[in-house]
Amino acid sequence: MGAHASQLHQPQDYKPYEKTRTVFFIFIEEVILRLLAESRKAEEDTESEEIVQTNS
Repeated sequence: MGAHASQLHQPQDYKPYEKTRTVFFIFIEEVILRLLAESRKAEEDTESEEIVQTNS
């Protein structure tokens, strides 16, 4: 998954907790992106089912 807010590399002088925090936010961003993708897919599936039921 490559849809991060920033493609910039971290400076080497970051303290360990700063790097950990950055990794945490990247992880959270990935989780949110996956949840949004699943939500959109579920909405599309629901719309498809409604169309099929309407045409039946």
